[in-house]
Amino acid sequence: MSYAFNSAADGPEAGKGSIERASETGKRGRERQTNEKKDRWNWSGMDVNEKLEQVKLCKEKGTNHFKTAKYALANKQYSKIVTLLEFEKTLKDEKALEREQLMLAAYLNQAMCCLKLNDFCATREHCQKALEMDPKNEKGLFRLGQALLGIHEPEEAKKHFEAILQFD
Repeated sequence: MSYAFNSAADGPEAGKGSIERASETGKRGRERQTNEKKDRWNWSGMDVNEKLEQVKLCKEKGTNHFKTAKYALANKQYSKIVTLLEFEKTLKDEKALEREQLMLAAYLNQAMCCLKLNDFCATREHCQKALEMDPKNEKGLFRLGQALLGIHEPEEAKKHFEAILQFD
């Protein structure tokens, strides 16, 4: 059945090209997974300044993906930011402030990506993390309200929308 492999050839060579392409695709996927594991391993050996530089690159990549409506890829970049910085809690002064700002932005950006993907439960989680850091954050409150509407909790959503109005 040569048509099963999208090839018109008969005999032992039938479908060989499609099988080779599938094999190459599988190899690329395994290489990408290996590279991601290497990235995570390398992150553990980075000092704080290297991590902050890496975070800025992730944020830029995420923003570029978001602008081209590649929300899942953007979310992955923002997730890397959280992974890199979530346990860096011993920072002082301006480094601590920079970490806080980057973490807050990452959670808010993850929430926006998840909203675009209609993943309202994940949106809620990211908003809650952002609001733990900044309880009066308008973007966090608004996106949380949107997520709650998405999971059919309009009364709870209303509370968050009204909270935004109280801050003005």
